[in-house]
Amino acid sequence: MTKKMVMVLLALMLLPRPVLLAAEEAAQSPPAYQSTTAYGGIYKADRLYQLNSVEQTWYASQRFRAWTSLSCSEARSVLFNQGTWVGNLTDAGACAGHAEAPSWATGNYLNYLISTRVAGPEEEE
Repeated sequence: MTKKMVMVLLALMLLPRPVLLAAEEAAQSPPAYQSTTAYGGIYKADRLYQLNSVEQTWYASQRFRAWTSLSCSEARSVLFNQGTWVGNLTDAGACAGHAEAPSWATGNYLNYLISTRVAGPEEEE
């Protein structure tokens, strides 16, 4: 057997390992968020929630009930597609820039996060 053939055989033998590792990682990661899927949970799907960065908790926005009622089209579009958005809003719901901006999320996205959370060691049976 030539040196070149040995190298080719070694390469072929090693090829499945990365492919298997990638498949294993994909199997362990949660499915991507789908805005058109209704995720059940404790949050109201159409409500807008704001992150309290000090306490690291989400609370229902007092200024805006439904994220779909925002006049800021960027916020509505990103919230629809990704479930979360970072930005400032005026009291009327218009876009107001991104400087020191809070994080916002739809209730549906927060339900998704809860439903796809991987149990930690203390939560496993």
